[in-house]
Order: sequence, then C-alpha cells, then structure tokens
Amino acid sequence: VYESGGFDVVIGNPPGDRVKPLRDDFFSKYDETFRTRKPDDKDKKQEELLSENEIAAGREAYQEEMETRAEFFKNSPEYRLQRPEIDGRVKPNPSDLSALFFERVFSLAGDDSYVAQILPGAIFNGASCKDLRSHLLDNTRVDVLNIFENQGVFDQIHGQYKFGVVVYKNRGTTDY
Repeated sequence: VYESGGFDVVIGNPPGDRVKPLRDDFFSKYDETFRTRKPDDKDKKQEELLSENEIAAGREAYQEEMETRAEFFKNSPEYRLQRPEIDGRVKPNPSDLSALFFERVFSLAGDDSYVAQILPGAIFNGASCKDLRSHLLDNTRVDVLNIFENQGVFDQIHGQYKFGVVVYKNRGTTDY
C-alpha cells in the first residue's frame, strides 16, 4: 500500500484516550469489576492487589511502558504537529491518541485519497492541535466539517461534549 502511494480511502474514529497509565486499565486485568467500583472501594482493592509482589512489579512495568510510549510520541519526527508554538510558548499535545491518529492519517492516505474522521472537539479548537488544523487547512481540501454537541446522542458521554466530522481530500488547500 505504501509503495503505491498510500490508502485510497481512510475512515476513522480514533480513541479519545491519552497515552498514560490508567489504574482502571491495569487493575481490571486482576479484578473484572474494578471499573465499576466506587472510588473508595477502588482504593481498597488497589491496595489489596498491590500487596502481591507480582502485581506490584507488573504495575511498575506498565507505568514505565506507558511513559516510554508517551516519550516516543513526544520526540518522534513522525509526529511533528504535536508541539505547536503559540505566543512564543510550546503547547504540547498531552499524548492524546485522537490527535496522534489524526496526524498519522495524513501520511497513511495517498495524495488523491479521501479521508473521513470523527474527532473530539479539542482537535478543532484546542491550542495543542493548532498545527494539526493548520496542516489540514493548508495541505488538504476540506469538503465537510461539522461540529456537534453530544446532547444525548451518546448516553455515556456528557451532553456538552463536542466532536466533529471532517471529510477531506488529502491534497490541495482549503479556502477559509
């Protein structure tokens, strides 16, 4: 695919998570109900689980692995749009997977390819995504950009959460 110029069409809805250690992710491997527990109960269960040396060592390894991943994304030349400068100060992306996925799509899609992405609202208005937006507008032809507020569409997400749908050709410029 890469030798022939990339994918012809890329459709995606990248995860809105961040590359960071999350206790729910780690401890759910050892307690399938961990995510549903109340905070105080999670604290007790976490303490109980960490009393086992193997689990404690596994948690430390997990945290180190997540920090290594975050450092890779922060320093990799493949993700150069993640540290915009605004008013002389760098506003780094906090290893937001949706922003990392979105940047990667620019190189996965061929020049004449079409891309459609559902992305969190921060991509369209957050300071750490300024360079991503500039690249989108200056190097692609945006055909559709609609921003929505959740307002009950997804029960598990707050009603004021904003997300957007962008459809673009991976070459050209956008008049704005």
